[in-house]
Amino acid sequence: MSIYTPGNSEPLRLEFILERIYQRRDGATTVTADVLLKNTGNEAVNSFRVMLPYALAGVIPKRSHKTIAAAEEYFRTLQSEELKAASLKSNDLLQPEREVNWIYTATASCKIERSGCDGAKFSISRSGQIASAPTILSGLIKQGWTLKHPTDLQANLWLWLLFAANEITVLDLVAPDNSKEHLAPGQSMWIRCNFAVPPRRIDQKGRLTRLFARRLEFQQTFMSPCAVATWIQNRLAKFAIPQKMGLEMQSKLKAAQVRKDAVLEGIETLPIVKDWRIFLYREYSLTVQEPVQRAGLPKKPTFSVSVDLPKEADDKGCRRGPGPPIFTRLFHRGLRSDTRHEFWMGEDHVCIAPEGYVIEVTSFADNTIYNYLAWMGVLGFSLGVINFLRACRSSVP
Repeated sequence: MSIYTPGNSEPLRLEFILERIYQRRDGATTVTADVLLKNTGNEAVNSFRVMLPYALAGVIPKRSHKTIAAAEEYFRTLQSEELKAASLKSNDLLQPEREVNWIYTATASCKIERSGCDGAKFSISRSGQIASAPTILSGLIKQGWTLKHPTDLQANLWLWLLFAANEITVLDLVAPDNSKEHLAPGQSMWIRCNFAVPPRRIDQKGRLTRLFARRLEFQQTFMSPCAVATWIQNRLAKFAIPQKMGLEMQSKLKAAQVRKDAVLEGIETLPIVKDWRIFLYREYSLTVQEPVQRAGLPKKPTFSVSVDLPKEADDKGCRRGPGPPIFTRLFHRGLRSDTRHEFWMGEDHVCIAPEGYVIEVTSFADNTIYNYLAWMGVLGFSLGVINFLRACRSSVP
């Protein structure tokens, strides 16, 4: 994702980002990012723009609408669903001891600095950065900030559709009216963003495929801010309006294309990234191939890839062990051992690629129905043998 001030109104620096990416067996992804932002300008900041190379609204199905009003009503529903898939959970950091902050126990390079947490401030101790970079990072936890659609996208549904159809989500992180909660010059603040990313178009499988295929394959791509900005601009520049649309709808989208630059203002001058760390892990039984790095090569730490994950690390309803999902609630409540991948980038790691970093991941989900059928066959065979032996025994005089 990319985070910046709209229109580049005030200088901003990304001091630290810990982005954990959870891959699910259905091709969906949950992204949670702890971000430390610093205002390096001379005026208070009350909004940030967040650009995501994901369609939080999901793949927009091809539908025919009799009227423009009917189409806009449908798009308004999708827009609401998109906003529900994004949430702020910064107040989790006010209670460092809570299990929702498990990431600072699971990763070996970042720990909570208890002495720097006082109810309004959150601090971490990190390792692995260059010697001249500080070990302790602290920031305030501001109250009342919310995620909203930019005003332009709220007022113009066709402009929103232009971005959503290209699998781009645009959100604004907005401060309350109380100026004390704005990010003042020289201040640093923590935010925790959570995004529920549905499967991409290429990863959506039909119902029969999901039911009977022995193995499902998913292709997912994760990008650093510069790569996100380039990808978004290129994708919008190459977008062609479908000719099957009605003439009135085509004209609406053409008008939206003219106005897209106002939404993108500031994306070409992204903030300095000091330390961005990605923690990539998976749902139980999902097979993940070794990630492939495109463009620049981020730094990979050398410590063990094994990790112990608490139940809070998994999404609700996801599997944490063998057997059907109900077994997770009954038998898999403790830590589960698994593997993860970590990537580091930014000035504090001397990883500054102008083109950004692109990480491609291929994962496979084996169909558990065949395991169940095999076990049912074994059980049926065993019962048959038992019944046969009983019949033989009862026939002996």
